[in-house]
Amino acid sequence: MRSLQVTKWITLASLSYSAIAQIKIPSNGPYSVSISTAKLTDPTRIDPWDPNNGTRSIMTSLFYPIPKSSCRKHCSTPYMSGLTASVVEQTAGLPNGTASAFQLDTCCKVSSRRPNPSTIPLVIFSHGLGSSRFLHSAQIQALAASGYAVLAIDHPYDAVVVEFPNDPPVYGTLAGKLASNPGLIPIGARLRAADVTFALNELSKRKVVSLFLPGATCAFNTKRATVFGHSYGGTTSILALTSDSRLIGGFDMDGAIQGFGESSRTKKPVILAGTSVHNSTTDSSWRTYWPRLEGYKREFDIQQTGHYVYTDAPVLVALAGLTPPPGLGSQLGELGSTRGRYVFDAIVSLLKDFMDFSFKGVESDLLKNPGTVFPEVVDVEHDSL
Repeated sequence: MRSLQVTKWITLASLSYSAIAQIKIPSNGPYSVSISTAKLTDPTRIDPWDPNNGTRSIMTSLFYPIPKSSCRKHCSTPYMSGLTASVVEQTAGLPNGTASAFQLDTCCKVSSRRPNPSTIPLVIFSHGLGSSRFLHSAQIQALAASGYAVLAIDHPYDAVVVEFPNDPPVYGTLAGKLASNPGLIPIGARLRAADVTFALNELSKRKVVSLFLPGATCAFNTKRATVFGHSYGGTTSILALTSDSRLIGGFDMDGAIQGFGESSRTKKPVILAGTSVHNSTTDSSWRTYWPRLEGYKREFDIQQTGHYVYTDAPVLVALAGLTPPPGLGSQLGELGSTRGRYVFDAIVSLLKDFMDFSFKGVESDLLKNPGTVFPEVVDVEHDSL
């Protein structure tokens, strides 16, 4: 299993805070983006990781596209919330304020017209083990700026920390448990997939949607949605895709395929996105389950990259003008370390075009032959494997 350890994710301790103070992450695309958060609690499920046997809750962020003509004011929004930033800084040995130096350009005031989310295609995101939804905020914002509503989920106990409003934070304890007991990995993946299904259920309710979009005239159309994720979140995405009929496409960013029954298969569109070091030649689960992906399927491996290239790390390093230290650099690879904005744009372009294909059924030239635009993206031919 590929896992994301925050303690190694952004080890920039040798860099001074002053060198990266107040860096705005731009929102490039035809739409402005608003961000809102909400805690969602499922009273029908007991959280198996909760030592107090409480009900399962997830913390979520909704990135919502706003027509530029409807956005009356743009604001700088913290890239991640305060406690998460502090935990990242402490575990990575960073000076206080380093993680919070990054800001997102968001739409913070819209016209009086009430939102109609039923017309906006919906995407669900799942983070990697020991990671956080916040560590993909730039990536998700870029996808939302192209016209998609994206709900990012924090899965409690396997996120580095989850901050619930008016409740104590939940710190990540699952990574150690899974390392010592790999048999729990499929169980955790199925729990995460159930979180995705629960989120879709909630977004079909106008009352819940109004928590994110005050004054919303309706709920989202959850009969057709897509899902993507990184690492353990990629595992989650493919598992959710096969178990929830409302999901019409899944994009797995460098995650193993686990948690499936013997007869599990799907005819829905799937992309497996790998790296130089993790792909179908090194991960037997990709080879084993490839025949069970019976619909549109592609494997795209980005050369000269490592596991963390599918997080925001490359673009953050590039925007700050930093040279990543060896620990982070080895996980980004040469391309992610030296051309962060380029590889970030490549991944976002693949995500966007895959979502377009899933919803509209039209395969872009980029999906047909990504190497013509991004030469480092290799379209793997599985017939030869």
